[in-house]
Amino acid sequence: MKKKNTSWTKQHTIFSDLSEEYKVKGMLSLTYLYLGILFVVILYFESVLSDLPLTLSLLLYFSFAVGFALDVIAIFSNFIRRNYTLLSILIGITIWCLVFITMRYAEKVSGDNSFDFTSYICFFLAIIFISFGLSKYGQIIRVSVEERFRISSEIKFARKIQSQIIPDINYSDNHIELTGKTENAKEVGGDYFDFVKLPGNKIAVMIGDVSGHNLAAGVLMAFTKSAVRTELKYNSDTVSVINSLNNTLCENSGKNMFVTFFLLILDLDNKKYEFINAGHIPVIKLSGTDISNLNNKNIALGIKPDFKFTSSTGDFKSGNRFYFLTDGILERMDSKKEEFGYNRIEKEIIETENLSLESSFNRIIDKIKSFSAGELQDDATLMILEIKS
Repeated sequence: MKKKNTSWTKQHTIFSDLSEEYKVKGMLSLTYLYLGILFVVILYFESVLSDLPLTLSLLLYFSFAVGFALDVIAIFSNFIRRNYTLLSILIGITIWCLVFITMRYAEKVSGDNSFDFTSYICFFLAIIFISFGLSKYGQIIRVSVEERFRISSEIKFARKIQSQIIPDINYSDNHIELTGKTENAKEVGGDYFDFVKLPGNKIAVMIGDVSGHNLAAGVLMAFTKSAVRTELKYNSDTVSVINSLNNTLCENSGKNMFVTFFLLILDLDNKKYEFINAGHIPVIKLSGTDISNLNNKNIALGIKPDFKFTSSTGDFKSGNRFYFLTDGILERMDSKKEEFGYNRIEKEIIETENLSLESSFNRIIDKIKSFSAGELQDDATLMILEIKS
């Protein structure tokens, strides 16, 4: 979970994606607008305050000035210590308010109402500040729109590249049939699934889930695919591959980023398999109507260097299926905020075991989509492997 940022400029939707320079300019544009509104309010209350007792009128003027000064301090709280120009503006605003109070006080004490050019000054300054503030604010909006359009274009391009790096899987040969698909919560996702043929009639099937579902997760996902394929090219030992991959991710992944990962290596000649589950959801193995979970206790990749991962082994036979999924499947919610969960996915697996692999896959996906409501909260991936012979 990300740390909540309470900075006003970070929360403001217009300025949040802009550089520090334009954030400052955005704050300045709002200040001009606030100043303009200040003088409009002074003009409006001028006639009302003039009829009030001197003490009460002075108290209202002073309260208004202090309140406005505090408002400006709140706006510039992130910049005052780093920019003395803004501090000067704040001091200038406060001085102007005090001068105005003093001027009005002098009018009331002397009883001289001829000193009435204050209203003209307020009106003139209100026009200047509001016009200048709107002009600057419009400039900031234009820059913001251009920046957002540029970012949106780059994200769409990144999504296109990612779809090429992690394409949907539909593969079949004499020994296996494999199908898989992912759905991203954002434009660029962090789910990873793949398979690689190995020497000796073996096949490696893997699935992973990078923490988060943003552009950074997508980059780390692509890096993970490249790294694991490189490892498998020179080494088919399950434990060695994962140990090396973990150290590589520890060295290259960002802070607080990690990858849950499941690697399954099938020996198609001897009908044996070996797997390592590095903090991922267990793979479900279906044999007839019997369900078992492939799981062992290992941490996710990229957390602790030189961690010693352990593997587990087992047997398989023709007709067995292996179901790989990410937590985005289990955490899909209905309108009542109830998660799809492990029990439902197991129920769907058993009910579709007599269907073809493609029909089973499509029915499970349709069931998940009909169950859930609203947008995805996390990337969701499902992959099914069936042993043919």
